[in-house]
Amino acid sequence: MKYISLRTSIPLLTIAPLVLAVGLTGGLAFYNARQTIDQLSSELSQEIAAQVAQKTESFLTVPRQINQLNYDGFQNGKINLNNLGLLERYFWHQIQVFNTVSYIYLGTSTGEFRGAEQVDGGFQIGVVGASTNSLFLTYSATSTGDRNQLVDQGDRYDPRIRPWYTATVAAQRPIWSEVYTDFNSRQLAITATHPVKNAQGELVGVFAVDVFLNRLDDFLKSLKIAETGQVFIIERDGFLIGSSGSDPTAIPEGEEMQRVSVVESQNPILQATANYLVTRFGDLSLVQNQDHQSFRFEGNQYFVRAQPFRDQGGLDWLIVVVIPEADFLAQVNAQTQMTLLFGLAALVLAAGVGFVLSNWLVRPVMRLNDAALSITTRRFDDQSLEDLVQRSDEVGEFAQAFRDMAVVVGDRTQSLSEQLEELQDDPPLPPLTSESSLGSEEQVTERQDSYKTLRERAQTLRQQAQVHHRQDSTPTP
Repeated sequence: MKYISLRTSIPLLTIAPLVLAVGLTGGLAFYNARQTIDQLSSELSQEIAAQVAQKTESFLTVPRQINQLNYDGFQNGKINLNNLGLLERYFWHQIQVFNTVSYIYLGTSTGEFRGAEQVDGGFQIGVVGASTNSLFLTYSATSTGDRNQLVDQGDRYDPRIRPWYTATVAAQRPIWSEVYTDFNSRQLAITATHPVKNAQGELVGVFAVDVFLNRLDDFLKSLKIAETGQVFIIERDGFLIGSSGSDPTAIPEGEEMQRVSVVESQNPILQATANYLVTRFGDLSLVQNQDHQSFRFEGNQYFVRAQPFRDQGGLDWLIVVVIPEADFLAQVNAQTQMTLLFGLAALVLAAGVGFVLSNWLVRPVMRLNDAALSITTRRFDDQSLEDLVQRSDEVGEFAQAFRDMAVVVGDRTQSLSEQLEELQDDPPLPPLTSESSLGSEEQVTERQDSYKTLRERAQTLRQQAQVHHRQDSTPTP
């Protein structure tokens, strides 16, 4: 079995546990960081979606509240459909209070139309009816809300055939119109309507409020979603309502404005997110509960949350938040790098300590090893271990015992060597001759015993010399 040198094993025993500890710590830190990323992305996307839903609800509540106020005013007699001039001033005052809407108006069952709108920071009054020969006339307003100068004379206009009016008549309840592109401003708009019925339950008109969705789009663009996250609102058919990016919600095609579907968006992230949702749910209309998932696109991981938005007027939209994993990994990578740097610094320090400790521990052992080798070559100097013998620790005790043993072994070896030399110097026994055989029987026996004794002694000395030589040749561990 091959053993590792102490010069190598001691530093390894010092560094190996630290390497294992740093590796385990780094692995656990990275695992916990990934779990934290999932949790943070879920919490952030949920917070953003809730914030957008709250803002959207607040924004779209105003038109419905205005319609309800106007309907209540009609019910209690404050609004008289037979005094449309007073209604014009009422709408003019109202739109200055509710400055998030763009148009407040009424269409009657007799074809009359009265309304007030915001235009470039000012206010105008719209009039259609028998007095205008059904032409759509737009006036600037005085400081009291009366008609001032004619600003525009439009084509003939009958509110009773407009989509917002016919849809309300069919529903017989407050509703939202379909999202459409306003012809003049070329912005997305939506209309909240409320049917007006007399005491007999007959429909005599429809209150309506227009809002431009660019205000909602501006709000989305003001949101800070991690570093590069995005949020967008879409209808169930995929058409964009607004987004936090620079993506247009409608593009011109000739004289018309064509709405943009998210699956055809020029924004690759929005398009990839929509395609993922369609693939996962089969159809955007099937997303019923808020859902936090992740998907890969172009080698990057994205977290996505799709949350339905509904209101009492029948709106059914989707709020979608998408956040790249890289927005969170930047911090995780920085922490991982710091962990690795501290780990490498600790390893370098441990390596230095290990080598210093190794030299401090191994040096006396190597000196004792050299001393043991010198014994086999009969060049041992008992003064070579004097400094080690002076130590008061275990090394000193071991050096003292080793030196004493070395002296004893040296003395014994020297004694054996001298005895062998004496034996080799003894004259050989004379051979027996015919003349010697003439001696007495006692002399012959005495000579044989003496020769036998000398031979046994020589054999014993050789065996002892061989044993001591083997022991002395064995290196001290």
